[in-house]
Amino acid sequence: MKPEILFLKQEDVIAAGVLDMKKILELVEKTFYMNGMGEIKNPPKTMIGVPDDDSWQSRFFSMPVYIGGSVNRAGIKWAADSAANMKTGNLPMGIDMVVLSDTETVLPVAILNGR
Repeated sequence: MKPEILFLKQEDVIAAGVLDMKKILELVEKTFYMNGMGEIKNPPKTMIGVPDDDSWQSRFFSMPVYIGGSVNRAGIKWAADSAANMKTGNLPMGIDMVVLSDTETVLPVAILNGR
């Protein structure tokens, strides 16, 4: 097996249809249905603030999920916020990415912009 990872930058995610609200609402409805059927594992996200949670300069969130059924993918969204980025405007305040993995081999199959 030759592992291959699909890398999708923001423009690729948009081109794939993330702004197609009709399709997104269909997927949201499917997700709620799958969650109700117990096919989704979605534990609470974790957060760390640097230097601390109350007076952070930056903070980092991890949001793991498993979607079963016909999707059968595990993944995590890694989200980070920067107070400095917010003040300067040179970079987005939040920089997020998503990693999706095969549930059998655990190889990453896609890494994409999560903004």
